[in-house]
Amino acid sequence: MKKTIKFTCVVFLLLALSFVVFLKTKDHSPPPQTPTATPINTTSQPTTGSSTNSEQNNPATVTHTNTPKPKLIATSTTLRSNPNAPQIPYYLMSDANDPYYGSNWALSKIQVNRAWDLSIGDNTKTVAVIDSGFELNHEDLVNRWRSNLGESGQTQDGDNCWTGSAQDKSTNNCDDDNNGYIDDYRGYDFINNDNSPQAGTTNTSGDAVHHGTMVAGVIGATTNNNIGNSGIDQNVKILPLQIFSDDGEAYTNSVVSAIDYATDMHVNVINLSLGSDQFDQTLLSAIQRAISNNITVVGASGNCAMNNQTFCNALSAPGRMTYPALYPEVIAVGSSTNTDQRADYSGYGPQLDVIAPGSSVGPLPVYNNGSTNSYASGSGTSFSAPLVSGLVSILVAQNPGLTPKQVESILTESADTVPLMFNTNKTDEYGFGRINAHKATLLNLALMQDNLLGDQIDSPNQPAVGHIWRSASGSLGSDEIILIGCRIFATQSCGATIQNNGTYWLRPKSYLTRGGTQYIFAPSNSAPNGTWQVSVHNDQYANYVTSVTK
Repeated sequence: MKKTIKFTCVVFLLLALSFVVFLKTKDHSPPPQTPTATPINTTSQPTTGSSTNSEQNNPATVTHTNTPKPKLIATSTTLRSNPNAPQIPYYLMSDANDPYYGSNWALSKIQVNRAWDLSIGDNTKTVAVIDSGFELNHEDLVNRWRSNLGESGQTQDGDNCWTGSAQDKSTNNCDDDNNGYIDDYRGYDFINNDNSPQAGTTNTSGDAVHHGTMVAGVIGATTNNNIGNSGIDQNVKILPLQIFSDDGEAYTNSVVSAIDYATDMHVNVINLSLGSDQFDQTLLSAIQRAISNNITVVGASGNCAMNNQTFCNALSAPGRMTYPALYPEVIAVGSSTNTDQRADYSGYGPQLDVIAPGSSVGPLPVYNNGSTNSYASGSGTSFSAPLVSGLVSILVAQNPGLTPKQVESILTESADTVPLMFNTNKTDEYGFGRINAHKATLLNLALMQDNLLGDQIDSPNQPAVGHIWRSASGSLGSDEIILIGCRIFATQSCGATIQNNGTYWLRPKSYLTRGGTQYIFAPSNSAPNGTWQVSVHNDQYANYVTSVTK
């Protein structure tokens, strides 16, 4: 008789979730409300009333009754290679805290408006959101879903599913594109094995019904439509892949199958706002396969830093980061507050790459039992990770040749050093710092245009050479950062000055080196108003770059 191995690993959606659900009645964001925060479990929903000011973590109770279905093994490349993979149960751990109406502070903090001057994304790029179900008809997301062209349109003579008369490929109950999934024209539900990753189909009040829609909203809520909020990427398509049931159940099979599906659909980014306290080789293999296909994988660092949930005990103290963020292949993202401090729940450790806003982010689109115009604010590393995923899709749209490793370098090298890092390049609590979309797109542009710096023979008698990159034309705005690239040949380092009724040494926010090219980020408030003459130089030689007006 075979020995039965029982796994007690707990895996969860990384959501210290607080939200205010409201209905839109006009084409603008609704006014604040004062709700009560109650722990989200299998029976409760957010209600209105009084609120508290503490962030409490109250794990939801989820009973796992669903058995992974064999179809997933048949269609997943990774699972076919690992047919006996341990089925680690996944749990939704919805934590309630002090909810209040969200604002656009997260996008402002990371300077998305300046990044949009250089890249607003591209509708040929896709972020796969592997999560709970989605409100597919939400007014702020309905036009953002990725369509599978192989399962769209009418069948024709000679097609795989031709029956003698034209049929709608999305509803003909046939696998038109031969990928192993029937009618998957708009994502897939890997829990129920059907083509509708719609939230609330089995339990409208389940723990997991809100999460996926909100995560998708961080990335791609429609911009400039006078409703709701803006996602970070104005044009990216979102591939909705459901792996959690409405009640919060998920297993290794569904997670791995979703990653393999996203890989086979040639997405650009995979967002994983979920976690586990246990290493999972099968999941890691799927992630590695995605990365080998030039897909960047972003994961939330987890909400276990306070160690006030039982499943957190098995994680490494003090920061208690979770898998898959612990895998070196994954860009690990922690949460920050509006004061650039680490959110107290946010997992951290040596593996952390960057932090991003994650406290009271919103208002975000949310499922609300049939409503298509409800919004909410939320807190947790679940909402920090998609900010990074959306920034990655912007970078890939700007420079389609980027590899996952190059993406990681751009994110870490352009991150802002926050005050509590005390001018250290990297710390366990903050990684390389808080992401800055403005600086990331500038650096991405510079890496595409290194030739503008010129090619010169290495000689101590040659001056420095340089170039300047900006995200806007005309006068410098007070919130603008310029990127100066320089090469010098007499010494191993270079500096930059601006001259405007005197000489001002720039105090860079970051100082980066890439081969022979060095980069200095300089905020526009480094010098007074007027016309700057920017020079790069060493002790003996200087090279005039350009003039800018502030």
